[in-house]
Amino acid sequence: MIGRRILFFCGAASALVALPMAELRATCWKQSAVAAARVRTMETLMMVSALRCRDRDATVLPNYNKFVLASRGALDSINGAIREKFAKEGGMSAYDKYVTQMANQFGNGKAGMDCAAAAELLTKALAANGSLPALSLLAESAAITPHLTEAGACPVRAGLN
Repeated sequence: MIGRRILFFCGAASALVALPMAELRATCWKQSAVAAARVRTMETLMMVSALRCRDRDATVLPNYNKFVLASRGALDSINGAIREKFAKEGGMSAYDKYVTQMANQFGNGKAGMDCAAAAELLTKALAANGSLPALSLLAESAAITPHLTEAGACPVRAGLN
């Protein structure tokens, strides 16, 4: 009888352990999350570029700071969408890792984007006046590749993303 209880307990415990692991598996990125990640990637590129280029162009860092202030609502919205995805899949430590990896990819700049091009992108972002649709269009027109996790974007199915 004790052996059966131990087997039952072990089976129940392993089921409880397996359940959270299944929930933590990364799922693909829905199109709305991909759009948020594209703007977040652009914002990160501009931040890293502003820090990297501040000695060559004294206006780039103050302009980045103005952009952040003007775009706070839009940036909070996209960060909220991305955080929500990570909260469901791996927790905030996974989000922190994601953001760090994104910033690190631009540490040496972006291919084809020197400080002048970064300043131009920042000027266009400032002109968006914090509008999320305008920032989304800018990120897309600037060919910003969204930083996604290994799962990648979900296949596009009409009406499902």
